[in-house]
Amino acid sequence: MDRAHWPQAALPVATAIFSMLLLSSGICGAAEVELPSALVCSFDEGVFTVFENGGFKTKQTDGGDHFVIAAIDATAGKAQIVGNAGAANVAMVVGEATATFIERTPMGNINTTTIYLKLEGTRFPAVESRHVGDAFGLMLSQNYGYCEARS
Repeated sequence: MDRAHWPQAALPVATAIFSMLLLSSGICGAAEVELPSALVCSFDEGVFTVFENGGFKTKQTDGGDHFVIAAIDATAGKAQIVGNAGAANVAMVVGEATATFIERTPMGNINTTTIYLKLEGTRFPAVESRHVGDAFGLMLSQNYGYCEARS
């Protein structure tokens, strides 16, 4: 059965199982980098894409997204994103040089934020991707910026 036919309630369970399998397999194992307890993120440039009239239309944007990633727990693979629309618990996957935070919105859309942690200092390059598909169509955005470590 393909994902389009899965019951909506099964998606969070399937996502959690897939994440646990990745973590337990060693593919996304223990952190090779030291993670702060919180990150303050600002994204000041990016692209916005819509699908209309049978094709993709992309334009540059000024980003404009700002949020805090708090309660970072690499061992449990979770954190919390706090932004202008409230707070959300997110899954976390730690790589050799990155930490990626995965949010599933109430509408079932996926947002990801990946932070590159292998640089010196406390300011890290980051990318935020949003994939929105709803009754109004398909809208995609990717923003680029930095996350600053906070204790």
